[in-house]
Amino acid sequence: MERRLREASLKGSVNSLIGLIKEDELILDRVIVDCSAETPLHIAAILGHVDFTRELLRLKPELVFELDSRRRTPLHLASAKGYTEIVKELVSVGADACSVRDRDGKTPLHLAAMKGRVDVLRELVRVRPEAARVRADHGQTILHLCVKHDRLEVLELLLSLVSDDEFVNSKDDSGNTILHIAVANKQVETVRYLHGRIASIDSKDIENKLRASRDGEIKISSLMVVASLIATVGFQVGVNPPGGVWQETKYFNETAGIWQQDEKDINFDLVYYDHVSKIRFAGMSVIADESPYEFRVILGSNTLGLLASMSIILLLRSGLPVKSRIFMWMLMVIMWVAISSMALTYAFAISYMTAVIEWFSTVVPLPKKVLVKDDISTYYITLWTVYGWFGLMALILFSHFVRLLLKYWKRRLYNVGPLLLRGPTKLIGMFKRRRMNGGVSI
Repeated sequence: MERRLREASLKGSVNSLIGLIKEDELILDRVIVDCSAETPLHIAAILGHVDFTRELLRLKPELVFELDSRRRTPLHLASAKGYTEIVKELVSVGADACSVRDRDGKTPLHLAAMKGRVDVLRELVRVRPEAARVRADHGQTILHLCVKHDRLEVLELLLSLVSDDEFVNSKDDSGNTILHIAVANKQVETVRYLHGRIASIDSKDIENKLRASRDGEIKISSLMVVASLIATVGFQVGVNPPGGVWQETKYFNETAGIWQQDEKDINFDLVYYDHVSKIRFAGMSVIADESPYEFRVILGSNTLGLLASMSIILLLRSGLPVKSRIFMWMLMVIMWVAISSMALTYAFAISYMTAVIEWFSTVVPLPKKVLVKDDISTYYITLWTVYGWFGLMALILFSHFVRLLLKYWKRRLYNVGPLLLRGPTKLIGMFKRRRMNGGVSI
């Protein structure tokens, strides 16, 4: 019996259907209960049998909501094939089927738009205008699907029915509007049409993205250059510290109180006395031997700056999304650390070479030294230079804080402002479009 019903559906024979119903009045009910892959109404809808569809709906109207193996209703199939008459018969019985989503998240309106079925889409929108706002998977609107499948005629129809610009400029889960997709797919005619139709804010958004992309490339290039320079300077300071290195190995003779090149009369039990080594090895840093405290500060800050700059170079060449906002902020913070470390290294190196150490004791505990009278000018120059540097860093941090605060308040005002400022304009535009399209509006 089921085989004969399937053959009648394939042929679209109304007489055969009536004969089968006379033989078994429950045959259509068993089709629903058995959960078959496709019902006779699915077959009739996909083959375009109008009379057969009409008779099935008269006998069993609930078939309009039955789903096949892909969770598609007969309206999905008729809409995709472009059978306008069958679509009219189906929506006259079950208009709610317009909003049913299949396994891929698409409604009958989505399939009609993707296939370019203008007449079918016009009928579906007339019956259920709100169904056009149902989104498919990945946050795509029906407008996104039109542009993705290059259906300009369908897009023109839908945009003539749209009652607000927010829906036109809506973004999918990837942040793309319909204009972004049209530009990416090189759809010249669609881009020209959209430029004259959609809100100008979308065009400005593209320009802003292009400008931001160019600015990001410039920032990345600048960061690479500066990081390379800092790494070079840091390496040079590491291998050639301030004050140079001892050129030959010498030993301190405690008895004679002199340095000598041989080991005669040298007491090796005491290697250090008052932080002064009893042996000066060739290649050993002079500042490490004479002023170990200052050397530790210089070595630490220089190493920090070198590692920070090398980290920037590594991250920029790692293949990570360096153009993202968070990643760029992280690179900028690392750059601040590298530059500040180099500034601190320079300040302590100058202080060591000019005996200007006394004022640094407030930052790092150092042994007290007598400030030479002739070094007063160097002292103040170094002092105010470091003060100026830290003041500049504080000013930059404060300006960034103010900018973020202003952006936060601007975003809050923007979320409330458009509703108050653009509300009357949107209402007027909506009524105008409804009047032009016979009262139909999405």
